[in-house]
Amino acid sequence: MSWKCLRCHTSNDNNKFYCSKCSYRDPEKNEAHYRWKDWKCPKCGTTNGGGFKKCAKCGTRNPT
Repeated sequence: MSWKCLRCHTSNDNNKFYCSKCSYRDPEKNEAHYRWKDWKCPKCGTTNGGGFKKCAKCGTRNPT
């Protein structure tokens, strides 16, 4: 089972909460449980999903 990202149209595994390409959150997932995992890139300001170790836009490592 998979879901298609509304932003970049990448197909993602159903167990993933964020798009593997652009870090857009699956709107079908409950945001209240996963919002705390999001992080904002200190270099470019992009909001990334908690599973991303590097910024999806500029490649800066997650500072936490």
